[in-house]
Amino acid sequence: MVTAVLSLALLVWAAVAAAVQRRQRSDAEIQLFPRNGGSGDPVRSPPPRSRSVVPLIAIGVAALWVVVGLPRSWLSGERIPSAGGLEGPSTQLTFQRGVEASPSFSPDGEWIAYRGETAGSGDILLRDIRGNRILNLTGHLNADESDPAFSPDGRQIAFRSSFRNGGLYLIDREGKDVRRLTSFGASPAWTPDGRAILFATRSSLDPRNWGGLSEGWTVDVTSGRVTRITRGDFRQPSVSPDGRYVAYWSAMPPSLDAARPRRFPRIRVASIDGRNPRQVGSGAWMDWSPAWSPDGDHLYFLSDRGGHTAIWRAPIDRRTGAAGDAVPVGANSETATHLTIAHDGRRLAWSTLESSPTMFRVAFEPDARSIRGDPAEVAAGPPSWRCAEPSPDGSMLAVAADDGQPDIYVVRIENGRRRAVTTDEALEGCPRWSPDGTRIIFHSDAGGLNRLWIAASDGTGLRIAASATGELTHPVWSPDGGAVVAWDSDLSTLRLIWLSGASSSGSEIWPAPLHAFTPIAWSPDGTSLIGTTEGNLWIFDRETAAYEPLMSGSAPTWLSTSRRIIFATEGRLAMLDLPSRYTRAIMAVPDVQLDAPLLSPDNRWLYFNRNAAEANLWMLTFN
Repeated sequence: MVTAVLSLALLVWAAVAAAVQRRQRSDAEIQLFPRNGGSGDPVRSPPPRSRSVVPLIAIGVAALWVVVGLPRSWLSGERIPSAGGLEGPSTQLTFQRGVEASPSFSPDGEWIAYRGETAGSGDILLRDIRGNRILNLTGHLNADESDPAFSPDGRQIAFRSSFRNGGLYLIDREGKDVRRLTSFGASPAWTPDGRAILFATRSSLDPRNWGGLSEGWTVDVTSGRVTRITRGDFRQPSVSPDGRYVAYWSAMPPSLDAARPRRFPRIRVASIDGRNPRQVGSGAWMDWSPAWSPDGDHLYFLSDRGGHTAIWRAPIDRRTGAAGDAVPVGANSETATHLTIAHDGRRLAWSTLESSPTMFRVAFEPDARSIRGDPAEVAAGPPSWRCAEPSPDGSMLAVAADDGQPDIYVVRIENGRRRAVTTDEALEGCPRWSPDGTRIIFHSDAGGLNRLWIAASDGTGLRIAASATGELTHPVWSPDGGAVVAWDSDLSTLRLIWLSGASSSGSEIWPAPLHAFTPIAWSPDGTSLIGTTEGNLWIFDRETAAYEPLMSGSAPTWLSTSRRIIFATEGRLAMLDLPSRYTRAIMAVPDVQLDAPLLSPDNRWLYFNRNAAEANLWMLTFN
């Protein structure tokens, strides 16, 4: 068949070439003989019908399309099943309270590995798609797991875990033979031959919550050797079936476009080594969570184009990696966060995510290191927000809203009155109060580049706080309020910035950590900075200029002694004594996630968020 088509195409193309050559020669003769022998338009007579080349060109193009456009699987005799139409019934697979997320189909399509919550922490669960059997593969690790990914042969599952200071692990599908693969990383994606895994340095589900730079790496499954493939933002990778390309989404483009005030998360297709990334689509919307079709001809992904989250599909040129126009998939997926496709191409699965954080405060006894009384809700002005921080005197809140446009507000707790600090289309990060409560600082990408901005406590006087070179995010005030430390994404390290009057007066580059580091809190005595890396607590000692891992956890806050911290871990609040490394529980509520603890300056009040997060798995079967 292929030989016959090639022969036909060559014959037709020869005829077309001859006809075109005759037509070009005729046109040249017309141009050489203008009307009446002088200047002016040439005399053009309609060519004879028998000399028209349009039908021949059409036939030639069609024939060539048959040859060039045939999928390689057809030419080789292998037919990969097609997904058919883009419509079909959707089925909810899980109904448990809590978060069931990050699904991954087994190669035979009969099982799904996913993150499920048991006893307040995440485990890797395995269930058949009919729901008759569920296995907990990692419950014995007593840690938090997420991001499972089936190996191409279906025998192993790669996943992220906070076990023993965190990293990527492998486990067989029976829950045995756990092996640590890396000391960091998240979102693993296998190469088709099963020899390597591409991964990100951050686990990402919600494109609105950037959380810091996520780099792209690869690890050899046999040797454990890791290699960085990109320093640019790299999240939720998906490897093409032929192993030539990797698709991922990025919150920060490789090159800055100063003409575009707001930068939206975009999907990119790069060569497997991270080079030559191509962007998939453009416009004022967010695209994330890519998944290749089994034949490699399409890329499925999530997008809020059209005003709401939905699944979309774009054709991909397998020779160049270039993407065509995307079309929506008929499925109710308005709260989808993570997408995967079965190896037969007939089923899509995704996880939903709905969260409504509420801030509480409770009396705290610093000497007894325990809470007293019942927590009381703290009113927060906007109906939906990503993060909120109370002022040092407890009268105000600085809030990053999450109700369509992520602006910064200051809210008076007493009566709920609020004032917008920002009203543009830029993406702003969580605001932080100065130690004296007179100012708030936050990061914003207004103008196309993340910078630190500052405003008075009442929301007025907005200005750029620091214009140092580099992408600056996650500012943390020094104890005296005279400086801030921020993460410099360009240099992948911390930058100390002195603030003087209306502008910064200089900066200092601190040593670079091994992995992306999110600064959270400066110790009251000014000697240490604590932050997080991939779900684990790390501390930076200013005297030794060294980073040290502590344990799994997030959102640490210091006690005034600079010896202890309170942090969130596995849905509860705990306290860590740094000299002894002794940990004790402070607060836990069954079936409720507690996070973002923050102590008032006098240590008499403990603020925290109660997240009523709910996520379930859904599956679409194409008609």
